[in-house]
Amino acid sequence: MSDILKSAGYSMPTVTGVLHIAPAATTVIILSGAVHNPTAATVQVTVTITKNGGGAVILASAVDIAAGGFFDLPGKLILESEDTLDGFCSVAGCTIGLNFDNHDDVAASVSIAQQAAIDAIGYRDTSVAGAVASAASASGAATSASGAATSAAEAAASATVAIGGDIETPSITSPTTGATGTSAAPAVTGTQFRSLYGYAQADAQIQIAELSDFVSTTIDTVTGTAVSFFGVTGLAVNTLYYCRIRYKDLALRWSEWSSTISFTTASIYIDTPVNVSPASLEANVAKAPALSSDAFECINGSDTHLNSDWEIYSDVSLSTLVWSSYDDTSNKITIDVPEGELSSGTTDYWWRCLHTGTTYGDSAWSTATKFTTKDSFSIIYGIAKVSSGGGSGTWQLINEFGNDITKTTTDFNNHPVWGGLGPVTIDSQSMVKIPKFYIKVGTLASGDQVGKKAWLVSDSPAAGFTLDPAFMDGGVEIDQFYYGAYEATNDGGTKAGSVAGVLPLVSIDFPTMQTRCNARNTGGVDGFSMVNIHQLSAVQTLLMIENGGPDVQSTIGIGNTASSAAVNTGSSNAVWRGIHELWGNVYCGVDGVQWDTNNQVKIFDQNGNGTYVSTGVTASATDGWTTGMHDDAGTGYDLGTSFLGETFDSTETNGSFGDYQYSPDLTEDNVCYHGGYWSFGSLAGLFCLLLCYDASYLVTLLGSRLAKV
Repeated sequence: MSDILKSAGYSMPTVTGVLHIAPAATTVIILSGAVHNPTAATVQVTVTITKNGGGAVILASAVDIAAGGFFDLPGKLILESEDTLDGFCSVAGCTIGLNFDNHDDVAASVSIAQQAAIDAIGYRDTSVAGAVASAASASGAATSASGAATSAAEAAASATVAIGGDIETPSITSPTTGATGTSAAPAVTGTQFRSLYGYAQADAQIQIAELSDFVSTTIDTVTGTAVSFFGVTGLAVNTLYYCRIRYKDLALRWSEWSSTISFTTASIYIDTPVNVSPASLEANVAKAPALSSDAFECINGSDTHLNSDWEIYSDVSLSTLVWSSYDDTSNKITIDVPEGELSSGTTDYWWRCLHTGTTYGDSAWSTATKFTTKDSFSIIYGIAKVSSGGGSGTWQLINEFGNDITKTTTDFNNHPVWGGLGPVTIDSQSMVKIPKFYIKVGTLASGDQVGKKAWLVSDSPAAGFTLDPAFMDGGVEIDQFYYGAYEATNDGGTKAGSVAGVLPLVSIDFPTMQTRCNARNTGGVDGFSMVNIHQLSAVQTLLMIENGGPDVQSTIGIGNTASSAAVNTGSSNAVWRGIHELWGNVYCGVDGVQWDTNNQVKIFDQNGNGTYVSTGVTASATDGWTTGMHDDAGTGYDLGTSFLGETFDSTETNGSFGDYQYSPDLTEDNVCYHGGYWSFGSLAGLFCLLLCYDASYLVTLLGSRLAKV
């Protein structure tokens, strides 16, 4: 930062030498600043800097500056040892602020103590060694223009005035002076803070009194924050008041007091609303928050709420409006901010509102309060396994921070992923669209459920999340895949279908079922296949989170699990978001995961190439009620995103996922079947797996399901 150059009202039109810099060594400095015209008329100024008495650098040439306006001065200068700079302004009465900052490649700096000493006499040197000055030299510099001042004493006084003018004197813009009918809880607004040094604002002060000398004040508040907006309470009704404000910068210098304004409070008025939500300093605010105020109130009278105004700003001075809604008759107490108006990345915003009565008009604006948006606008829902046992464990919905949350069906319907699930017909087959999502599985590092294993879903990229592998196809990211709404059905004896009201396709072996599913890819149709492990796991994840746990038979329905035969597709109660018979009826063959004769897991790669990755992970050969899932990960695979049982208990009430797994046989290559069948009872469910059959096995209880990318 630097000191200032100010004409200080000299009688001569040109002021010379108020700024003088002489560095002790070569240095690169960045020059910036501004010219302020405090007068009531437009002026034309020229500002130059000369080096060693010549070689003028013109910073502003015949520039018109409106009354009360500013003109910014950019530039860059290179100074050699003992070079000097002197500044000139063509118009008396204008204030010129010049900032000289060492370039990043210059090590020299001025200490805080030296800077304070330099500031005190109106002199700045860019080097440490050269940071020596005296009041006499400042006075002499100030008088170097012919006739600029009558004496050294006057020049020194003028230099002092320059230091005192570092901060533009604020003005009160609301209420206007002489206003009547003002709320007894008014919002006092000042002009934006501006420092010729470039220092930021540190503080503000407001005084309100019943006498214009302010000897005794009703309100005398130092805010302790950088504001130009003051929410005032505690004034009497029907009373004349005087008001003034001032600002302070980070160098602890106060501006002059603003001009005093007067206003008279009303006897009946609309009370100033109070911001309720987002609360002051609230963090992690979502991309489309609901703003809400307290209730409408008429003080000392009666009125009806006509409409409300809403504003969001990106700065504490309320100078940069981001979003607004005015004269809103539909959203009087709460309003939803549209998506796309706010930025993520922990961005700060300030919001306020105003109530309007039918008879008594506007309230004052509420005190603007700050909120901060989330680092990412991703909408993240998850579930944590709180404890094992009890048959299906204890589970808790959580947010991205590991804190407990409660969500309703409406919340899930409004989520881009769950709400995006829906029926579609492709090639005359009933399918369900599954929108792309990002997943995170692991132990929580914070929150109410710290230390617990959790599964979390995000609708968009977020820190720590990866794209669920179900949304890769041939190395390309896809926006959705399609899951058969029904178990695979017989379509003409050559294709697998997905239609309601017929018996599922069974009694064919695994490779033949794969062929039937792939047979749909003809006549311009492509992307059909047997459902694979990544697609099944994506559906399991979404259902488990929305269900609040894995035991779907208790919460949704037992499905066809207590009968003597399969039923027609779509006729059981094992249905979630349009996907029927997700458990029970017949087992569903699942592609993309196998176990070799050593019980080692092979699984589809995560890039959607349909190639198997040998994990080297050995699965348990024990059957039982699942208590834990594999979370092994390595090159090209991550079992944590799939639900393959790793640990088991022989007693149902000791299980943690509510379902049973028949583990692979050591003597053969095994494929995967899911869900249970018509007489499997409580062993069936969303996490039931049958892993002990090889691919050639065929019986009436084994079927499958279509999927499509």
